[in-house]
Amino acid sequence: MAFLFIGQEDLDFTFLGACTVDTAVTTARDTTKSRCSLKVAPTSNSPQDGWQGAFTASAAFWFTGLVSLVVGTANVVSDFVAFKDGMDRRLIVTTSAGGGGFWRLVKRNAAGTNTTLATSVIQPNFTGLKQKIDCFVDYGAAGQFILYVNGTEVINFSGDLTTDGATDLDGFSVGTILTHTAAASYIAYWSQLLVAEDDTRSLSLTTLPPNADGNAFDWSGSFADVDEVTLNDGDTCESTAANEVMQTTIDDTGVPASPVIVAVAVSARVLKGASGPTQVQGNVRTGAADFFGTSRALATSFGRVSTIFEENPDTTAPWTGPELTDAGFNIGLKSIA
Repeated sequence: MAFLFIGQEDLDFTFLGACTVDTAVTTARDTTKSRCSLKVAPTSNSPQDGWQGAFTASAAFWFTGLVSLVVGTANVVSDFVAFKDGMDRRLIVTTSAGGGGFWRLVKRNAAGTNTTLATSVIQPNFTGLKQKIDCFVDYGAAGQFILYVNGTEVINFSGDLTTDGATDLDGFSVGTILTHTAAASYIAYWSQLLVAEDDTRSLSLTTLPPNADGNAFDWSGSFADVDEVTLNDGDTCESTAANEVMQTTIDDTGVPASPVIVAVAVSARVLKGASGPTQVQGNVRTGAADFFGTSRALATSFGRVSTIFEENPDTTAPWTGPELTDAGFNIGLKSIA
């Protein structure tokens, strides 16, 4: 199975508008799998507010996420899930103009003109509930878009999805279902977001955060500098030389007894300094050996680095639960010149 994006916490995203990390509303997420929710709050009037994720450009993919909404009585147009080509939102699930609780699939060109392609056949009920959203996108002139809510098909459209000659998509945004206003409580809580080339309807994401220094920790600081739920760019670990490894053990309480594990992703937020290493590699330690991903060049400002191990590199077989809960399992980074 090929993954294009795996993300749960704010280090994996950028955002527009009134977005915060929420740990208080535990009913909005699966607390066995997520430490927090990505919240979109009602303190601005932009229908495009939301959390943004970037992925490898693709014309055909699946998207999934868990969402809980606090919904008022009004129902006006807002971007709920959008799929992007660079900065342009090309394909969007919005609410239906004029109210009524139905959803629309629209395509939007670079000038901001919307063309409605389909309207949902049912009125999804989200108030106070955690719902699993899955979208299949085959982006093309003879394309297809299918939206599922908790496995139930809500929209199924076949036809031309494209605008301005775009041929693939490379990002997404998740927001509220309603336009934000200061006088109303239209809030969305998102978690467990994935983009993959294969069907996501049976998939969910579990966060395994750092909980102690691991086998090697050559960088300055300790796990306590990188274990926070909400980002703190003033609390960091640093490497001043090439080939230094920092590793942590993980909190594995979110691993179920007999899981089917299709990938392990290591995510970090990293920048390069005025001197020293200019690249990093994602790392897992399993079977008493270290394995490293492809070198990733760094910018001079903080950016996301994610390495996806779709099989156990020690066994070249699918991951198993005991391999993640083993005391010797570590995640980390290696500095590269």
